[in-house]
Amino acid sequence: MIRNLAIFALLLACGLASPACSKPESKKLQVAAASSLAGALESVGKAYAAKTGTEISLILSSSGKLRQQILEGAPYDVFVSANLAYLKDLEASGDVSKGSVSVYAEGRLAMWVKTGDAPADLAALASSSYEHIAIANPEHAPYGTAARQAMQSEKLWSKLESRVVRGSSVRQAMQYAESGNAEVALVAHSLALHGGGAFTLIPASMHAPLQQGIGIVAKTPRGAAAEAFVQFLESAEGAALLKPYGLQARR
Repeated sequence: MIRNLAIFALLLACGLASPACSKPESKKLQVAAASSLAGALESVGKAYAAKTGTEISLILSSSGKLRQQILEGAPYDVFVSANLAYLKDLEASGDVSKGSVSVYAEGRLAMWVKTGDAPADLAALASSSYEHIAIANPEHAPYGTAARQAMQSEKLWSKLESRVVRGSSVRQAMQYAESGNAEVALVAHSLALHGGGAFTLIPASMHAPLQQGIGIVAKTPRGAAAEAFVQFLESAEGAALLKPYGLQARR
């Protein structure tokens, strides 16, 4: 009887969230990031974990899809977007902490091929050699929007749209070219730099600036850790880690 009472008391204490019985909070920081930033943020995450002991768990997708997931309550701590407007919208709705949004870098768009020489310029895409042109979906992926804008600026979109293959993200667009389902892909410079093959940079003047933004998700229970990660990414050390991925830090 006494033993049963002791067990009941212990269970009651745990039910009341006693510190002795509650599970320790996970030290992993959930970072939702545009798929174009995969390699760059993996590098940043490893350095940050080594320095602070806080591991980074990357959730990669198109910026638009991640924005929607945050609106639906996804338990992320930090949102790193290839489209600053998505972050500003989330800040306005209260889903990203007010005042936490900033631009940490600017990206570039590139034409990438797995084998041979990359097209010399956008006009070269009109050649019959490029029957399939892969881009990220312009409706929710910033690099896809930039690809469409670049072709529109050269009056090529109406001629080439029927050849365009849309990936759900810029990473999938690159996979189409890797697998042979497209002859060329318009992707993030950060991916082209480390994808093998060959690429040609598209002039930044042909599309809206690809401002890379970051913000803290309002409902995060790890606000201090999230803020520390943002500060690290925006530091000189973070800028040095981003540079090999073609991301020009905004200092």
